[in-house]
Amino acid sequence: KTDPHTLALFYHANEDTQRLETQLAKMKRSGREAQMKVKEMMRLLRQSQQALMDIVMQCIEEAVPESERASRDFRVKYPDDLMMETLNGGLWQSAEILSSGQSIVNRGEQSSEIRPLSRHVIAAIGVVRETLMSQALVNLDSYSPHTRDVLCWFDHVWTEYECSYVSNMCPIFTVAQFEQMEECVVMFSETTQRAIELGYLSQEMLETYDPILMFSIPRLAIVCGLVIFPHGPLDLERKFCDIPECFRTHLSLLARIRELLRCLDSSELTELEKALCSAEGIGELARDTSGKPVRVKSTKKSTSSEQQTSEDMENTENMQEGSENTGDMAAIQASETARRK
Repeated sequence: KTDPHTLALFYHANEDTQRLETQLAKMKRSGREAQMKVKEMMRLLRQSQQALMDIVMQCIEEAVPESERASRDFRVKYPDDLMMETLNGGLWQSAEILSSGQSIVNRGEQSSEIRPLSRHVIAAIGVVRETLMSQALVNLDSYSPHTRDVLCWFDHVWTEYECSYVSNMCPIFTVAQFEQMEECVVMFSETTQRAIELGYLSQEMLETYDPILMFSIPRLAIVCGLVIFPHGPLDLERKFCDIPECFRTHLSLLARIRELLRCLDSSELTELEKALCSAEGIGELARDTSGKPVRVKSTKKSTSSEQQTSEDMENTENMQEGSENTGDMAAIQASETARRK
């Protein structure tokens, strides 16, 4: 086991994996009393499979020229939380589950779709293991043409399964979704720049990561996206599929906000945006004798109109909880209060 050759490492890793596979098969036939041991054995087997597949990939890197390797450009779309270090072991495990007729939890349709490919992958793993074991017994220093061909073939099969499995089981962005996300980034960026130019926010707040930015920028972005930059990602006249997913569940609420915002003149809109940047919250906006919106403190006794506004605010807050990325919908609270008053 001290031999540094990659094929020697594969030989011993394959022997360990085969031993664990045999022991696990015997334990599964022994009954309930061995369930705890089965779980521990499965954990060890997964670790062994991960190590073995890593060595196989190392063999592919040594034996197959880069020009003949399968492309893995699709990995740039992977979520940040996808653990690449344990990806190969996880793919092997998933292929075993799917090929046995089982399905991934909450992914029944996707499991059925890639099941044929998973069975092909399991067969390919058996072929490449057998081929590399034969090569290790003959020559540890080089790969025969047959071994190179098998490794090249397996590289393409494995890559196809990886792409198919991850794209079906993980949230992978499409080209359209990437473009929509970029539009949202631009909208937030232009909103922030505009807020600095108008004095709502300061450059120092950005440089020091002022916590109020987590609330004020999303609030301002909703206002700007609806009335200042109406042809951006919050253009409600677009087709449903062209609107970013994070906003789709709030279309009726966004339409209502837009209607109320259009009722405000420039001075009222400015007052609203300043209120949305306040660390104290937007409070209640009323009108003085000149018609200019001013902030007032709420009283203990409320009128029926104020109670209705409170209910609308509560409904708005409940709708906000269903979204992770739409930002704070507080614009509806201030604009509707201004309109009612």
